[in-house]
Amino acid sequence: MTTYKLVIMDAPIWGLGERLEDCIIAGERALFLACHRLCFAWIDEWYGMTMEQIREMERQTDMLLKKTLKKPGKAGSNKHEGKRKTLKDEIAVVGSCT
Repeated sequence: MTTYKLVIMDAPIWGLGERLEDCIIAGERALFLACHRLCFAWIDEWYGMTMEQIREMERQTDMLLKKTLKKPGKAGSNKHEGKRKTLKDEIAVVGSCT
């Protein structure tokens, strides 16, 4: 799998701009790496699926994400803290937030 992500940050604030840019770029990089680490950790669950099965999983995940984003509250809470999470655990957690 090869992915590319272009992040452009321009903060034309004298004395603060460069630090702000570096901080935001570092945050983007950390987020991108964390997501790809999870994707690789879940490889046993999605490897071997057909494209239709993957698209169905994407649709389910998209619906759960939209429901979660619509509701205020405990969207960031996770009852599985400290355990290795599987993709199904993550979907269950997102589903329980709705």
